[in-house]
Amino acid sequence: GINPGSGATTAALVLDDYEEGTATLTLSSTGNAPTIAQGNTFTIAYTKIGNLIRFVGYTGARNVTDVGTGVAKITGLPFTQNGSYYGQVTYAHSTLFDGDVATGYIEAGATFFFPVIIDSTTTASYRSGTRYMMVQGFYHTA
Repeated sequence: GINPGSGATTAALVLDDYEEGTATLTLSSTGNAPTIAQGNTFTIAYTKIGNLIRFVGYTGARNVTDVGTGVAKITGLPFTQNGSYYGQVTYAHSTLFDGDVATGYIEAGATFFFPVIIDSTTTASYRSGTRYMMVQGFYHTA
């Protein structure tokens, strides 16, 4: 059987919060959103285990005809980031932004993330032309 140890109960060790689903993210901005011929939304898949969320997604080829203003902000995460932490976003490959982007962050208490240019703390802006983004992230919810 299960030996909870340290005064924990067996019930506390049971995984009773597991969910899989999809969510629609929007390629947005801190200013005017970019104009994208195929639309600004794409679907991600997520897994929620307890309070840990993992998500993956791919935009497919998108023709960015107007980069908008401000910096890139991707909205619509399925759960709110725990207010005590920041979440981590990584990009398998992306040509969507104005610099080489391999990471990003989810602000505490938010349902959006910002891409960050490699070797800096600078948030990225969109790049015009036919572009794409493969992304995954991990964060905690309340």
